[in-house]
Parts: sequence; C-alpha cells; structure tokens
Amino acid sequence: MDIGGLRARQLRADDFRTFDWLLCADASNLRDARRLAPPSLAGRAVLLLDWAGTAPGAEVPDPYCGGSDHFEEVWRLVDTAAQAVVARLSGEPGSGIIGP
Repeated sequence: MDIGGLRARQLRADDFRTFDWLLCADASNLRDARRLAPPSLAGRAVLLLDWAGTAPGAEVPDPYCGGSDHFEEVWRLVDTAAQAVVARLSGEPGSGIIGP
C-alpha cells in the first residue's frame, strides 16, 4: 500500500469541534487525545476497534513489536475495523453496531 501522498499532523483541541469522532489505536493515544479535548467533547475520542465493534475493548497493537507476520496481523485488524466504520457511518443494516 502506497501512503507516500499522505501526511500526518498533531491532534489539536479544535479537532474535537471539527470532527464527530476521533478514533484512537490504543489506550495511550486515547488518554492523550482526551487530555487535549475540551471537557464537554472528550467523549468524541474512542478506541477504534471498540467503536467499530470488531474487538470491543481491544487496542491496535504496535506493529513494530514483531516481524512481518505481526504487520500483517495488525493490517487485518485495522482493515476489518475500517470496513466496519464505513458500514456504521453509512447506516448499513446489519452492521452490528448499536448506539453512539
């Protein structure tokens, strides 16, 4: 997958007003995001796998902690979650997601 054209930036407090959801890979990212959030909007930061409904309460593991097989495993987790996010946001029946 070519990600050469993509660029990252630091999360900003204003992102909580701009975006409905901030999907975090792990508890550390979630904690940091919520610290940055205006208090009334901290609930917009959630764990990706949990919000997607693919692995409730789970975190995306750091792919750099293993070999190429670990990267493939993490890719499958994130890809499955991304498909579930699209289904949820599009209101697809049978997405299995209930609630906010």
